[in-house]
Order: sequence, then structure tokens, then C-alpha cells
Amino acid sequence: MLYEPWDPRVRNKSGRPFRVFTPFWRHCLTLTPPEAPCEGPRPGDLPATAGNGWPASASLADLALLPHVDWARRFSRVWQPGEAGASAALQRFTESRLLSYTERRDFPGDAGTSRLSPHLHFGEISPRQVWHAVRVAAQERGIASESWTRWQFVTELGWREFSHHLLCHFPHTAVEPLVEDFRRFPWMPVPPGALPNVAADVSDPQSPAHLRECDRMAPAKSQAAAASPGDEARRRYLAWTRGRTGYPMVDAGMRELWATGWMHNRVRMITASFLVKHLLLPWQAGAQWFWDTLVDADLAQNTLGWQWSAGCGADAAPYFRIFNPITQGEKFDPGAAYIRRWVPELKALSDKHIHHPWDVAPDLLRHAGITLGTTYPHPIVDHAAARKAALDAFATLRGEREGGADAED
Repeated sequence: MLYEPWDPRVRNKSGRPFRVFTPFWRHCLTLTPPEAPCEGPRPGDLPATAGNGWPASASLADLALLPHVDWARRFSRVWQPGEAGASAALQRFTESRLLSYTERRDFPGDAGTSRLSPHLHFGEISPRQVWHAVRVAAQERGIASESWTRWQFVTELGWREFSHHLLCHFPHTAVEPLVEDFRRFPWMPVPPGALPNVAADVSDPQSPAHLRECDRMAPAKSQAAAASPGDEARRRYLAWTRGRTGYPMVDAGMRELWATGWMHNRVRMITASFLVKHLLLPWQAGAQWFWDTLVDADLAQNTLGWQWSAGCGADAAPYFRIFNPITQGEKFDPGAAYIRRWVPELKALSDKHIHHPWDVAPDLLRHAGITLGTTYPHPIVDHAAARKAALDAFATLRGEREGGADAED
């Protein structure tokens, strides 16, 4: 941490913990800057190993820690774990992407972010190391501290700090909304055990068998709806977790998550908003899936992100802000490089059509080798109808609609 949650200096004017990010971070920037990290011990400074090597203990095999899914095989192609990998990632970022971060950070098809979050999560690099690496990079370019401390990337470090302060002072938010009214929100009923989890999933989401199961649980629009609320919740959740919602930007994000253990932050917001506001499934279910699948799964940041998306946390997006997964894709993946990478069955469609394949003329779909409901699913919900259902649910919670209820991103 840059500033520990129990630091008495990090309080609002009333002496209470902050619940809004901007005043929190503005206040932190008035405090003494974080100290530079200490150098690690050199090998010669360490005591000799006592005895004759490693003491007798259980083997890794004895502990039965291996997961059902071989995560290491696929992740080893994406990540370089350890301090050396973290230092290399930080150096690459400060040398080539730091100055363009603000302009490039929202485009998932562009390598514009630092990808340091897994290394920060596992302690392979500290936020103080990142802070001072940015400081040095700025000084080398003649940039004053009053400028670089307000860079968007540094602000993202502030969001990390804010999330940990919130969880420390409001620990119940890991499972309950900070805004208590949301405990009465009319989510879709989810009976105990209705939703699958990673531990029970031994399949690869890109395998034909896996996709057939998703299509079975997410039938075409002309087929009958699921028999019970529990079945419908499972159908929706399964399609979301497997990247088979029929919305290309959402599906690309969920497939990237499964394949790499990571998802671009813009796409995290899109996929989270889709689960809670299009599918009306509780944010805790999405937070649990992210917790199980993200290599940077941080309880504080995961909680803050999901409550922000649901509108029930500190500094959260207003309840009527509903991301449109179509226009979000058009805006932040205009060349569809991200979608084509993770949803290759749509790659033959033009940039104009790929974000909404259900609107494409049948002859163009045939030419692209696409059969909706077979090679790619129909949309699991209609955007306009789902948006109205979400606004109605929020209006029910609050007793009346609030001004601005037509906002859409």
C-alpha cells in the first residue's frame, strides 16, 4: 500500500473513512509522498541454511492442490510470474506506454495498459515501486511532480488504495452492498447450488463439447424459455461465464478471461454491467466468478468494481447508467481486432456488422460462414427489453424513477 488504511492521516474532515474517491485521492496527494522501497537483501547477507537441506515435509502431490483445469499450461504463454517478470513489465510500460496511457487505456485491442495487476496482487512488485518508477520516468522527461501525480495511471493506483481502505473500514462489503437499500434489490431468484463454479468445470470453453452445452442451455429465441427461475438463472449465468451471450464484446471479454486469467478493465466494466443490468443476476455471483478466474483477483478491488457496476457501492455508477454492449464495442473496439481475436467465428464479418451479427442480412451471414443459433448464439436477451427491465427493477427498489433514468453508455 502507498497509505495504510489504518493511517490516521487518511480520514475526511469529520475524522471518518472516505466513501468517495475524488476527495480521498486528492487528500492523499497532500500527504508526504510514499517512501522509496528498500533494497532487497543480497545473497551474501543471508544466513547459511541450517542442517542438511530442506526439512522433511509433505510433497506438493500430497497436498492435492492441482486444479481440475490446467491453468498453468495456458497462462505460461501469457504471463512471466515472479519478481523478474514484474520488473520487466514495469520497465516496458514506463519506457513505451506510460505517456500514452490516458489515450490508449480504454481500447482492449491495443496494448495500452501496464498489465501489472497480477504482479501487484502476488506481491512480486509493490505499489511504491510502481509509484517511484513513474516518478523517475517523469523526472527523466522533465515533468514536474504536480503534473505526473495527476496522470491517469497514477490515479489508477489511487483507486487500488481506495478499494483497500473501503474493505478495511467496511469489511461487510465483500458480500453485502455498501448501500443498504440494495439488499432489497429484486435480482432474479437464484436457488442455492443453481450456478456452476470453476471447481466443477473441467471443460475448456473453446471445445466443441463445451459450446454444445452452452447452446443447449441458451436456446434460440424461438424456443421456449427455461422451466423455472433457477433454470433461467443458470442458463443466463452459464452463457455469461462461457462467453456465449450473443453479444460479441461481452463474449470476447469472458473468453479472454478464461484463456488468460485476465480481462481488460474497460471490458470488465462492460461484462459486469451486462450481468447485473441485462441479466439481472446478483453482483455477488459475478464477483465470485471473477475471484475464481482472475490471476489478479484482489478481494478489495473486485468488490469495489462489482459494486460500482451494480450501483450499490462507494462512488458507484448511478443505477440508471446501463452500458450498451453494442455501442461500447463500436466505440472501444472500432476495428474489431479484440472481437476477432476472441470470437473468431465472427471474424469474416465487416467492422460495421461484427458488433451486432443478428442484424446482418442472411446472405452476408452465409457468406461469412455464420449460422446464428449454431455457430454463434442468438442474443440471450434483447438489449432494449433488458434495459427496460433493469430500470423497472431499480425504480421498484427506490419507489420511483429518478431524474436521468434514460442515461445509456
